[in-house]
Amino acid sequence: MRKQTTIAQWITALPEDTGAIRVRVGSGRSLPVCAVFRLAGAKVSKGDHDPIECDDLDDLANQAELAAQDAGWPIEYTTARIHAYTLEGLEKRSKLFRHQPAPEVAGGISPEWGIIGRLVDGNLAMMAEARKSIDILTETLAHRETLTAEALEQALQSRQDAQDAEMQAYAQSLVVDERLAFEENDQAPGIGHEILGQVAQVLMAQAEGALPNAESLKDLVNARPDILDDLVNDDDLVGQVLGAYQARMNRENSPPAEPSPSPTPDLDHPVAPDASPE
Repeated sequence: MRKQTTIAQWITALPEDTGAIRVRVGSGRSLPVCAVFRLAGAKVSKGDHDPIECDDLDDLANQAELAAQDAGWPIEYTTARIHAYTLEGLEKRSKLFRHQPAPEVAGGISPEWGIIGRLVDGNLAMMAEARKSIDILTETLAHRETLTAEALEQALQSRQDAQDAEMQAYAQSLVVDERLAFEENDQAPGIGHEILGQVAQVLMAQAEGALPNAESLKDLVNARPDILDDLVNDDDLVGQVLGAYQARMNRENSPPAEPSPSPTPDLDHPVAPDASPE
């Protein structure tokens, strides 16, 4: 990387016959003269600025750089041109110094750091929005799970209610059918219902290995409604069930037996207790 040459360094590197320096500072092509410096005995052309006497070339170089800085280079103005003259007042050479100072933002922060700061702020804002979106999505999913569970529970309950209603209607139709059948056959009402109940209990006890209940009987009848037809067609089984039912009805309808009267004890001639055998 090429080393940047300062105004003072450029002037001190001039030949020994250098006698005067003219400093111009500005922007673009408009570079007004801000100062003129000369050594003792050097000739300079007249202008708006009176020449300032310097002791030697080093002093002339330092004075010229300070004059350019006082004129606003390189902070306010980006261009400075230095003209070197001989002791006889002839222009020997000149050099243009350009400098593009990094503009400062509020707080003395360079534009690069300002851009980085804006990028960081944008990322933080984007992350905050992402967190909000995730929270909203999580709440939506949780609400949907709750609604799904409630809908499933309601569907199961409705299905259970429908099955209960169907079983009740089916049981009622069975009761009505058996009543009509037995009334046509001049049999006591309720016998068919009792027979069906006894048979169903036996089937449930064999199927489950335990005593049946009303719910299990309903489930069996609802699952296999044709089983009752098969049982009624079995004459032996129907005869056994009817016999058992008739025996029970006889026991329930027979009058209770009157207790036999106990003998009245004769107080005048009490009966001696039986003697125990010797």
